Amino acid sequence: MLPAKNRLKLSFYDAKKGFAIQRVSNEELTLIYRREPKIFKAAVVVGRKVAPKAVSRNRIKRLVSEALTEQKKIGGEVIVIVKKNIATYKRPQVTKKLDVLFQKVK
Repeated sequence: MLPAKNRLKLSFYDAKKGFAIQRVSNEELTLIYRREPKIFKAAVVVGRKVAPKAVSRNRIKRLVSEALTEQKKIGGEVIVIVKKNIATYKRPQVTKKLDVLFQKVK
């Protein structure tokens, strides 16, 4: 799990203000990224339609959060939206998928 200082509070996110974002996606994940050099904050969103059981949603959030800890050197605010149930994936697979998305952002 990400430390509290690195968690992005989605309640402060206002879509009307714009988020000055870049949005990239693949089959499983959508990455919404806003560059800010001094901070790193992240949020993971997993809907009930993606994974009906709370156990699966929590596992997905944990996998993505652990993969995001390796991306701390990239400054900015990140929202990861999960589009497909990836609860059966291992951490290296999720890390690889996120790396590809972060390379597209740059």
